Formats: sequence, structure tokens, C-alpha cells
Amino acid sequence: ALFDPSATWRWGADQIAGATDYTVLEGLEVQGKVTATIKGGQLVYDGQQVLSEKGSGSFLPNVW
Repeated sequence: ALFDPSATWRWGADQIAGATDYTVLEGLEVQGKVTATIKGGQLVYDGQQVLSEKGSGSFLPNVW
């Protein structure tokens, strides 16, 4: 993932990938944004939209 630590944006349901149309963080201004994601040498997220086909990724569980 390519990350811009100085980018600021306002959190909203329309800004995140998910199945809901709301978020408790609605309107929160945050700093830092993923600007692109590359998987296997291919651009899969261009900073605005997901470009890969649905189901082409795999779930990685949190190992903390």
C-alpha cells in the first residue's frame, strides 16, 4: 500500500468500503490516507476505487 501521511480527509460512510450506510465516526477529520494498493504487481486500488474483481483477495486474520 502507498500511504500519504500528510493527506487529510473527513470520515464518512461514503468514504469507506462496507455494507452499511452510516458510521459512528461520521464527520471526523483524520490525517493519513492510503493512495494506492498494489497486489502481485497489479494496481488494485487507485485511491478512489477498488479495481480488482470481487473475490480476488483473501482474508488475513489479525495476529496481534
